[in-house]
Amino acid sequence: MNGAREAELAALSSEVRELLVRRAERIRTPNAAPVDADDEVMWVASFRLGDQEYSIPLSALRATIPRRMVTSVPGAPRAVLGILQFNGEIITAFSMACLLGTKSHAPTPILLVVDLGRGHTVALDCEHVPLATTMSLSAFRAEHLSAGGTLGHLSGSRPGVLTVVNLQQLVQSQDPRASHVPR
Repeated sequence: MNGAREAELAALSSEVRELLVRRAERIRTPNAAPVDADDEVMWVASFRLGDQEYSIPLSALRATIPRRMVTSVPGAPRAVLGILQFNGEIITAFSMACLLGTKSHAPTPILLVVDLGRGHTVALDCEHVPLATTMSLSAFRAEHLSAGGTLGHLSGSRPGVLTVVNLQQLVQSQDPRASHVPR
């Protein structure tokens, strides 16, 4: 490595260096066992929150935006970070860690804007912009339908287990409007 390159790397924050190392490892690591050729795949957006890897259907993700766009709401429930304007609509921003009952150790500078169906959009905070990965569609449907709860655990195309978040169930616990959204 040349001196200029080493100086560039030394100037990066430890957080950025850690992110680059994780990306390099992901590129070097071969994909998990391939999905059955007869099975369709489903794209999911995968992200970390604390020590756990979570995923949501990629089709539900509308945008990732900076959390600084949120306006706090005095007296709101603990899980509500505040409100923000997205595409001319006022939407609620929720704390994903609070909804999941986990402790996030890192600041959550990103909001995922997700569509729960029938035009009901909310924002959920996370630590970084999610990565796209695939999983077996039949396994997702079986877990999603059998669990009936908030989380399901499946294998994706990346090594390890993905915890699939049932967005409707997750938000329904805090947002009464979500109870009218079809599954």
